[in-house]
Amino acid sequence: MAADGVADVQLGEIVVGKIVRFEPGTAQGAGEACSFVAVFDLNADKYLCRRRIVVAVIEFGDVARAEQLAKPFEAAGLFRNGHGEDRFAVFAEFGFLDQPELGERAVDQQLEYWYRSIDFSTAGTTPDPVWAMYEWLAANVPTDATNGFTWGDARIGNMMFGDDLRLVGVMDWEQANLSGIRMDLAWWLFFDDFHSTARGLTRLDGLATRDETIAFWEDRVGETAGDLTWYEVFTGFQIGLLSFRTMTILEAPNALDYDANLGFSIARRRLGW
Repeated sequence: MAADGVADVQLGEIVVGKIVRFEPGTAQGAGEACSFVAVFDLNADKYLCRRRIVVAVIEFGDVARAEQLAKPFEAAGLFRNGHGEDRFAVFAEFGFLDQPELGERAVDQQLEYWYRSIDFSTAGTTPDPVWAMYEWLAANVPTDATNGFTWGDARIGNMMFGDDLRLVGVMDWEQANLSGIRMDLAWWLFFDDFHSTARGLTRLDGLATRDETIAFWEDRVGETAGDLTWYEVFTGFQIGLLSFRTMTILEAPNALDYDANLGFSIARRRLGW
């Protein structure tokens, strides 16, 4: 039987959500990778009015540790994910992310969602160039886009690493959607620039170049990345609106300065504007 309403989800001392139900699984031998399924109740920015119930697989490095963590929650069981060395959160069911009322494909749904967020983000005083960028996005939605799970905030700042520098946690899922695997790749590439060269900073040694990142992605995914321009512009559009909303809430001077907004700036650069 599943246990309901049982515990907060924590990474160290940080509460990242609430486990509201566990599902049964199958335990493996001590020292082997294992997992259990949990239903999360994640709360995001109250000003953006986002709230989702997330079904996820939480993986731990060994059964003994997982049993220790699960016991207080009365989890029905554990099961191995088959990856052995991988220890991170993976979404197991995505159907609830579909929003057909916003469009046929998930990429259309996401664009419509952000279209409806424009005036909300600017308190109804949206600079004209924002509408121009939206019109470009609406006119150039990739015709070959297919639905596929998207993390929604794919950047190194949302990854947690252990003392051995192995990945142990993937965080910040409130923007998860089904707009396709290229969206996460574009988001990662965009933020590579956003946190370095776009600010006049030197990239850290050891980070893959843009071409190396794309080649690695293509090797692991088994598809070609193709033209990512639309996806990167859409990323900048979203980041620009999020920045506008934050600065408006804070009543910051020049909160809606389009030219100074780094998200829109990088997006314009991708477009050659």
